[in-house]
Amino acid sequence: MTPASICLLSALGCAVLGLVLALLAGERGWQRGLGGVLCGAAVALVGYVAWNAPSGDPPAGAAYRTVLLEDASYRRLSWAGLVPERDRRTVPLRATAYLRKEPRKSEQRAEADALDRLYDAVEADAEFSAAGSPAAVSRGGRHLHRYFPAIAAHDPVPVLLVVTDDRSQLVAWHLTELADRVGVALVIARSRHDLADEEGLADVHAALSWTMNQPEFRRDRVVLAAGGDPGGAEAVATTFEDSFRGQVFIATAPELSDSKVPSVYLVADADFQAVTDVAAAAGGRAHLIPDADSDPWVSAPAETVALIEQALDEML
Repeated sequence: MTPASICLLSALGCAVLGLVLALLAGERGWQRGLGGVLCGAAVALVGYVAWNAPSGDPPAGAAYRTVLLEDASYRRLSWAGLVPERDRRTVPLRATAYLRKEPRKSEQRAEADALDRLYDAVEADAEFSAAGSPAAVSRGGRHLHRYFPAIAAHDPVPVLLVVTDDRSQLVAWHLTELADRVGVALVIARSRHDLADEEGLADVHAALSWTMNQPEFRRDRVVLAAGGDPGGAEAVATTFEDSFRGQVFIATAPELSDSKVPSVYLVADADFQAVTDVAAAAGGRAHLIPDADSDPWVSAPAETVALIEQALDEML
């Protein structure tokens, strides 16, 4: 658990104990005084965490940043802005592991350890650290993540448009080295909705429209990378088919019929033959991700990135 979360839990304990002492004090002034001191300590601890919370605004010229669209804003003092994303992911995993039986107990602990190591690297990067948690962006607005490759020339660069869920920052982190090697910009479209629904598709449309209006991007060289629910990936691929030069599906198998866009399916489960048939029906092909389980971004990120790079070499 990070110091920020420890401070917030301590503040909660101080506030509860302080209020109890104040309510039960009666004629005993020392109890009221101690209760006041504890409540003051709670306020000080929360203030300390708020002062050190990420601003959501990376340094000028940062390669990675969160782009706020429409009426979106970064809520630094929200729950998601104060509690580090690391703790919101790993603490529930470790807590529920105690209630599990083997082998699920060991699997959850291993996943939490892998996430801790990943967040160590993410939080050590000044740009990613300053950008804060994507969950702290106001729910009423849309946003995306943008990474511009370090080796890019002044000419417009191709784009890898990644459609993902609330792990968008971690996916961006995994792909930054690939972006620098290949010279491709990253646009990570994050949606809080089911991509098969109207609101989810509207989130993707907003990110795609923003991408097409950036002069530093090649509008004719945009490749889609999608994971998650097959229905959502299928909806995005078919709705915006004319905007993509290629499609990469990660641990998902949308059923596309004779797609006009070259498609690659990266398979992370044992049902390889079934996915191969789905890929063939779409006019594409499937590749097995070595050593991956159902979540390749955690179990085999390097192998997943290598296969995405191979697909980009062919599509761009």
